Amino acid sequence: MDEGNGGLVMKKQTQWWLMIVTTIIFMLGLGIVGRADGYDITKYDVHVNVLKNGDADLTQHVTYNFDGDFHGVTYKQTLGGIAGVDDPTVSVKGKNGREINLPVTSDEQNNTVKVTKTQDALLLKVFHKISEQRATFTYRYRLHGVVTNYADTARLNWKIVGDGWSVPLHNVRVVIQLPETNIDKLQAWTHGPTDGQTTVDKKNGRITLTVAQNPEESFIESDLLFPTSVTAANPRIVNEKKKVAVQKEERSLAEKANAQRKNAVKTTKVMLGTLAAIVVGLLGGTGMYLWRRPANRRKPTVPIDHWYDVPRVAPALAEGLTNGRIPDVHGLTGEMLVAVNQRELKIEPEEKTFRLTQVGKLSNKVLKFLINDVGDGESVTMKAVKHFGKKDKEGRLTKRYDAWQSDVEDQRQTYLDAHNVALRRWWLVLGVVVSALAALAVLLIFYLPVSLRASLLIISGLVVIGVWVTAIWQRRRINQYTDEGAQLLNELNGFKRMLKDVGHFNTAKVGDLVLWEQILPYAAAFGLAKQVTDALATDFGTEALVGTGLIFPLYFGPGFASDFDSGFQGGLSSAISSSASNLSSTSGGSGGFSGGSSGGFGGGSGGGAF
Repeated sequence: MDEGNGGLVMKKQTQWWLMIVTTIIFMLGLGIVGRADGYDITKYDVHVNVLKNGDADLTQHVTYNFDGDFHGVTYKQTLGGIAGVDDPTVSVKGKNGREINLPVTSDEQNNTVKVTKTQDALLLKVFHKISEQRATFTYRYRLHGVVTNYADTARLNWKIVGDGWSVPLHNVRVVIQLPETNIDKLQAWTHGPTDGQTTVDKKNGRITLTVAQNPEESFIESDLLFPTSVTAANPRIVNEKKKVAVQKEERSLAEKANAQRKNAVKTTKVMLGTLAAIVVGLLGGTGMYLWRRPANRRKPTVPIDHWYDVPRVAPALAEGLTNGRIPDVHGLTGEMLVAVNQRELKIEPEEKTFRLTQVGKLSNKVLKFLINDVGDGESVTMKAVKHFGKKDKEGRLTKRYDAWQSDVEDQRQTYLDAHNVALRRWWLVLGVVVSALAALAVLLIFYLPVSLRASLLIISGLVVIGVWVTAIWQRRRINQYTDEGAQLLNELNGFKRMLKDVGHFNTAKVGDLVLWEQILPYAAAFGLAKQVTDALATDFGTEALVGTGLIFPLYFGPGFASDFDSGFQGGLSSAISSSASNLSSTSGGSGGFSGGSSGGFGGGSGGGAF
């Protein structure tokens, strides 16, 4: 591979690499806010009102955010370990804020509830058609025998949130209200995600559990101890002491949870430290490299306002240099007009299309392909080119077009300073890499204690902003052109400005029609042909243009329109797009949250949508 093609390949590889990194960042974002199974559960709010007799009135508000069409939701309350359940009531509140009570039936009609009771579970199937909106479903029922009175303590041991949910539960809050207040000997432990919080309010006899997110198929269990006088009417009595055993078990679970938290924090800090070391290494390495091999300085050039001489490079290369990228069909149009000027090609209108006829030796490989492979070896119509693109299963047209672009890019590379180009590219890569590492760091930060999060998030944000500000500044100050390239680009930019301002001066004063016929291919390459030809028609007159030269008739002659080049570009772009599509289609005391379980009932409770 020669050096020019190597530059183009490197550029394309860099573009692919940047796209992959961007995709990774995007997927990380989806991991934070993405939806599962077509719906999210954005809020899960439970209120448990414990009664004197050891029963509990339970109210659950489950807020769904549906992405798609659904017939309703399901809910399951497991009953193993307790004395039973009363008939439930179900309601739903939609986006209008109006709550609808749903009747219990077995006919499975919309806005009804089908209830199935077994010895082990209460099953609810709620029929409520819904699409692309949010709704809150509320379940109310009484559970019997949830508290056990032992000889030395009463205990409520309950997996209030069961592991039967197939999606994560966001913004979980569970409030357990006991039937008395001022309970000095109230203790509570919670088992579930280790980042949850347990609040014990002894004065009001209330325990509140909060979790930002409970993973799918994971339970949240509450284990409460309180005096038997709180549930004095409870018939469920076990004549043995339990308090010390429960406290010992919970102490062991808490110690394990604290060890897990400590290890998790330690691991997270190590990972964050590694990421920080990588960033420091990248920045330090960049600084050392720039100190040893700074950007090559260019001789300052005075910007040219208007340049009137015909450029010394071909139209496609002029387009590539001024736009800073490989040329497109605009540049190919300019080269086609040059071929007409040089009597290599003749273009004539023909039944709502136009025909390209070879009259000399063509130098442009795309035009040669169109004449020889698409046409009959002598001519071809744009209608035939468009039809060929649709049938081009091997992508031959696309390959030839890409090869032409590579040739022009090779020429553009000769005007570029390879070292400076590499530095500019590196600053862009550095910004993307640091952003990706910062995104990963943000995910890790949320595994740290709350007190550390804010400062680390601010530091991460400042690092990313600082790197991007520096990268943008460096890319602006580093001139990617050689001295010759900088001078040529200055002339081309002045020439392009002249064409843009063509309506503000008399074009006849710039030169005669022979000169403008040499200029017009560049106007086509810059996408400015229409305004240039309009100005020429005003200053020289349409008749003079049609009767002079070879390419003016393409814009003003019979059968053509003033936007001829856009017609050619549209037809060729359509053919290339179809060819590329065919090519790609064939390629390949009380405790906080802890882990474990204390054996509470309700573990299989859960639900979903259908």
